[in-house]
Amino acid sequence: MRVLILSKALAVGPYQRKAEELAALPDIDLTVAVPPSWREPGALEQKLERRFVRGYRLAELPIWFNGRHHEHFYPAIARLVATVRPDVFHIDEESFNFATFHAMRAGVQ
Repeated sequence: MRVLILSKALAVGPYQRKAEELAALPDIDLTVAVPPSWREPGALEQKLERRFVRGYRLAELPIWFNGRHHEHFYPAIARLVATVRPDVFHIDEESFNFATFHAMRAGVQ
């Protein structure tokens, strides 16, 4: 089963452990899409860490409006969805984020 996860949280190394565990399951072909960094307002920029990346592909996607929680999005997500052709597409964002809407549109085309 091809699984695609889109998540700004998985740019943080320790959070990637769950992706490794999922990728270790039988018949799972996992791709995780993350931004190159996340600019949390009032905090330092969190650059992409590659800490727990065994057994899956970590795709770094450009992000627009970085640091704007409800307005950011990934302009290249449609291309990645078309390449991966996932059976399951998990969007790790709030339902009311533009990133969620934009990724959902890419997932149904």
